[in-house]
Amino acid sequence: MAFNAPELPSGAFLNPGLAAATSLAAGEIGAVNATGNALPAADTAGLRVIGRSEGDFDNAAGLAGDVESLLKRGIFKWDNDPTNPVTIASIGKHCFVKTSTSVCVTAGSTNKVIAGVVVRIDSDGVWVDTTNSSAIEDAIDLAVAEAGA
Repeated sequence: MAFNAPELPSGAFLNPGLAAATSLAAGEIGAVNATGNALPAADTAGLRVIGRSEGDFDNAAGLAGDVESLLKRGIFKWDNDPTNPVTIASIGKHCFVKTSTSVCVTAGSTNKVIAGVVVRIDSDGVWVDTTNSSAIEDAIDLAVAEAGA
């Protein structure tokens, strides 16, 4: 019997519904909350980064899931937090969400929301691989991520 299971290509798009009373702008770091609804990433406990928002989505007047978002996994450049910047020493390690458009090192993150793996540092930003960023959910995984494993 031939194996014919459907496949999502690498860099796949995901379209979770937006959280209630939320808007998500094109280019922002998109995350999901504990109920699986999308919102702009923030240094807020319980969020998991999915990738980059591929459009402007407005659910400001709606209930959770009334509007679908479009998030893309991949490698994207975001702003580097000037107070706790990601440096070349962080290449291959995790960086953390500071705002919906910026990342930082562990010290700058209260809730340790992982943005992804640092791939490159430019003078105007940090290239972050979000492909597997949402896979780390518990304290043991987070401790390993903070250690740069």
